[in-house]
Amino acid sequence: MSKTAKKAKGAALTKTGSPPLPTQADLDTVLGLIEAARARAVAAVNAELVDLYWKIGEHISRKIAEEGWGRGTVEALAKAIQRRYPSLGGYSARNLWRMQQFYDTYRDRPKLSPLLRELPWSHNLLMMSRCRAPWPGRRSRRVDGSLIHAAPTPSSRLVNR
Repeated sequence: MSKTAKKAKGAALTKTGSPPLPTQADLDTVLGLIEAARARAVAAVNAELVDLYWKIGEHISRKIAEEGWGRGTVEALAKAIQRRYPSLGGYSARNLWRMQQFYDTYRDRPKLSPLLRELPWSHNLLMMSRCRAPWPGRRSRRVDGSLIHAAPTPSSRLVNR
């Protein structure tokens, strides 16, 4: 910058006494950009988490079919995750079973499963709790040869992730 340009810039600052303040429109624009970026970040993190839960559910489902995994194995897996990541929640045996149920429920629906991954996990849990398929926490019984599904038990209430 030349000496003349520096003097002109300095003179502009001293004429007004302080730099110009942003207008309300400027502030609104910048705040809008921040909020939009935050919303995109939250959506991206959510999509990654739901995709992770899908993959965990797929792994558990495959191990059940191939190696006969059951309740004890999944509980041991949940405890190992808790030991490795003590401050990380959402990976209890119950939630691991929900991940497996999520995968098993939608794996044969190639057009639907990508859309479900865009929803928050709590929305997916809510939809699964309303479905007619039995899963942990729901009581079922046969009446005249038909499978009847009772309302979720109090212990099957949705757990916030």
